[in-house]
Amino acid sequence: MRLEDVTRKFRCEMDEIEADRLCSVVTAQKQIDEVEQKFNDLSSKHQAALKSNESLEKNLEEALHSIEMLKQKASMTSQLMTSSSGEMESKRTKMDDSVMTSSNYDITISMHEHQMTLEKAYKSMEKQRNELANSFKKKEEDSTRRRQMVFNSAIQRVTMAKDNEIQRLKKILADQSLMTSSMMTSSVQHDSAESDVTQASSSTKKDKDKIAISNFQVDDLVMVMFDTLYHHHVVVTQAHTLHFLHNDSITELGLKHTDASTKPWTIARFIDREYCQARKANNRFKVPVGTKFYRVRLSRK
Repeated sequence: MRLEDVTRKFRCEMDEIEADRLCSVVTAQKQIDEVEQKFNDLSSKHQAALKSNESLEKNLEEALHSIEMLKQKASMTSQLMTSSSGEMESKRTKMDDSVMTSSNYDITISMHEHQMTLEKAYKSMEKQRNELANSFKKKEEDSTRRRQMVFNSAIQRVTMAKDNEIQRLKKILADQSLMTSSMMTSSVQHDSAESDVTQASSSTKKDKDKIAISNFQVDDLVMVMFDTLYHHHVVVTQAHTLHFLHNDSITELGLKHTDASTKPWTIARFIDREYCQARKANNRFKVPVGTKFYRVRLSRK
């Protein structure tokens, strides 16, 4: 696999990670918005309760003002009644005084009871207001804590997924590096095979036949070796394109599908070759998908 393909794949996977991260952030933001909505609802209820308390306070003030007015009227009536003169008026005044005294006494008792009722109502209102304030403060703290927990959880999930993906990509890169190293080892083996070809060609000059290692033509002599990397017989060549031996030729030359042959190499005669490309990941030649190669037909020398 080329470095550009690995880089492209890495970028695609990083884009997917970023998309997952954004999705988690959006979900967390949605939950935060819901908590804020609940918080706003509680704030509205609290404001309504405060307005109700203010209305009660206003009513209390008006009631106290009415009581003060009643006190002033009672005082003025008492002064008018005591300022009368004359005996006839004195008698009537005495009678009226007894009546007014009783009336003033009743008014005083009524005013005292009303004042006590107002004080109780005011204390109850203060208690309710304090309870509402404490409840509002507690709910605000709970809302803030829940929002922080949701945000921390979302950030933790995104960070964990990102770290796992980075570790996986590092492993893929390490595997790719190992595969590249194996291919370089195979290239060194091919170079060693070319050296063997040179020796073999020098040993066969007496037969007036030379072993071809490039630009194969019909009836050319070629060298066949078993490649341990691909677990298949290959034709030794200087070209970069692999030349795998056709299954029919393996049978004809009496070779096996393993490296347990009696000789490390074999000389055969070139017939033709077929240009191929790997379409599946699991193929008999064990090459990556998209690799181009030749299938070569040979005959006995």
